[in-house]
Amino acid sequence: MQLYYNTFMKKYITQNGASFDFAQSIDDFKVYEVASVVKSKNGNFLVLKIHKEGVSTFDAIKTLAKFLNIPTNDITFLGLKDKHATSEQFLCLDNRHEKSLKFFKEKYIQIVDFFRYNKALKRGGLDGNNFEIVLHNVKQIDAGKIEKRFKKIEKNGLLNFFGEQRFGKNEDNFDQASKVIHGEEKVKDKNIEDILKSAYKSKFFNDWLKDRVEFNKDIISMSPNEIKDKYSLSIESINKIKKQTQEFKLLDGDILYSTITQKEFNVKNVNTLLKDFNNKKIFPTGLMVGKGVYRSQSDAYVFESKIDDIEIFDKGFRRGALAYIKNTTFSYINNENKVILKFFLPKSAYATELIAQL
Repeated sequence: MQLYYNTFMKKYITQNGASFDFAQSIDDFKVYEVASVVKSKNGNFLVLKIHKEGVSTFDAIKTLAKFLNIPTNDITFLGLKDKHATSEQFLCLDNRHEKSLKFFKEKYIQIVDFFRYNKALKRGGLDGNNFEIVLHNVKQIDAGKIEKRFKKIEKNGLLNFFGEQRFGKNEDNFDQASKVIHGEEKVKDKNIEDILKSAYKSKFFNDWLKDRVEFNKDIISMSPNEIKDKYSLSIESINKIKKQTQEFKLLDGDILYSTITQKEFNVKNVNTLLKDFNNKKIFPTGLMVGKGVYRSQSDAYVFESKIDDIEIFDKGFRRGALAYIKNTTFSYINNENKVILKFFLPKSAYATELIAQL
């Protein structure tokens, strides 16, 4: 296996004018899965904790499957990890391969631990990921600005956009995904099929979130009549929204998620819940199009209706508009002009989006 290096540095300018360079690479982008996986003495499955450098999840699975002479679908995972990283993640397979795995050797993939488990791991079953990211060519005066942006995102939440890697180069994944989800193209590999369908839904979610972000800005800078003409909302609704002081505005009819009950619910008058929102007890969600999923109502559906697709028979769900980072650490290495960010993100949130939103 050939190790993949991504050495192309990109210049970033933060929203408060600081600059830094960053490239997603094995040295500067490290991710470690966090999952509630409890060891079992007599489980029928074997969970592997693997450490890999410059290797994607699917490439690691292909390598293990080839070594064991089994189909790739016999190996399950909790989450996808990009190859432009150093990562640790969990894989799962039948326990009959336990003895064979003791002889597995691969330069860029190491099995650091394995143990019995009583059920197969399923995609999406992780709690989240711990990240360690290095930013380069940071001047001392800019380090303070970057830290302020980092703390603001910690306070207000990360806009939960899907990262560009979700869609492939030039969004070619989206074109193929559209054909797959509408039955115009078949894919043999179930994992690939699921990823393509999710990419299709993700594109519409991102479009919805961009629209809501633009509205958050317009509600401050535009007059009620201008907002009414642009978004087809009533003057009464607009004046009520203008009273909200938080960065991300809630709308009547939003589907909210409670971090206490871990359930979604609809609310007619969101202004009664602003305190809970600001205390991170609830957050708004967006539609991942499909069947069997709650739709928003009232003012919120004005935005959601633009991306809704009732002709999709694949199962839909809701995704948080915001993701909250935790366990943050900010370090500036003065003699090397670099910043090291450490933080936890819940599952399905993209650390590359945090970099983009600094």
